[in-house]
Amino acid sequence: MRRTIVVEDEPRIRAWLTGLVEDNPALHFVGSAASLTDAESLLAENPEIILLDLMLEDGPAFDFLLRATTAGSKVLVVSVLGDEESVVQAVLNGASGYMNKEVSAQELAKAIEAVESGHAPMSPAIARHLLQRVQRRVQTPDREAPSLTRRERQVLEALANGLTYKEVARKLDLSPQTIAKYIKVIYRKMAVHNRAEAVMLGVRSGIIEV
Repeated sequence: MRRTIVVEDEPRIRAWLTGLVEDNPALHFVGSAASLTDAESLLAENPEIILLDLMLEDGPAFDFLLRATTAGSKVLVVSVLGDEESVVQAVLNGASGYMNKEVSAQELAKAIEAVESGHAPMSPAIARHLLQRVQRRVQTPDREAPSLTRRERQVLEALANGLTYKEVARKLDLSPQTIAKYIKVIYRKMAVHNRAEAVMLGVRSGIIEV
């Protein structure tokens, strides 16, 4: 069973998310938090999956999201924030999926199962924002394919397959910190801002295959 936490400041939504976790036999509910402070404490429990609201009672959770994914957690964002910048920033910080709070319980339950299985679920409206951003970045006709080293290509291919930083590090026998440095270099070379853009450009330019 995968250790799972819920980070949500609204009591009704927090109870709803907790119930979905407890109803999933593949998940073990570790605890819930309403604030960034409490969420940081729960992160010490090494959760494998986190259901995360991006706006908590003591501030936005983007930095927490980055720390959680760098530590190896898979994070499903469940938020009312559906604007393009929030979506892109969440994906850049390693979110495994992004669902709007307006989805049904059945849709969200399927999204949780998808994240648990290594997929990247997104609400349709969220996916449209991300696709539009990616298309603007990659549809430049004269854009040359960036030159990546063999190791950088290995890291990018692992990201394309949905692995977390920690999983990539384990696969390549490197530290998560080293993987994070490789990813920064890859983003700089490719002139992109997040995983989705890097993967899309990598595939279109023939750097990687998925």
